[in-house]
Amino acid sequence: MKELACSYLWWPNGDLEIKQTVRNCAGCQQVRKPPAAAPLALWLWPSNPWDRIHVDYAEDENGHYLIIVDAHSRWPEIFFMARNTSATATITILRKLFAKYGLPVYCVSDNGPQFRR
Repeated sequence: MKELACSYLWWPNGDLEIKQTVRNCAGCQQVRKPPAAAPLALWLWPSNPWDRIHVDYAEDENGHYLIIVDAHSRWPEIFFMARNTSATATITILRKLFAKYGLPVYCVSDNGPQFRR
């Protein structure tokens, strides 16, 4: 669609406007190609507790929760964060956990904004 439009005319921010139009078009979304399926990559079982932890945020009507799970024991640590999911608040909780259990070898997240500081 962009190639066809650009072959006839050009206007400032035309590329961006075409992308936004397609993104908001219900018909375009119904006939688009589905994204390629990513192959599953299984994690190796960690040999010791706290070798690898998984961290993420969950939300309900009351607010956000920071959830940390030890991959070896499946032990969850859950912290109510109210509405504060900032990197600073996340780091504060993780520092307390690391002081309690030690540093993990791997910390796995979904690369959310709190984890990209």
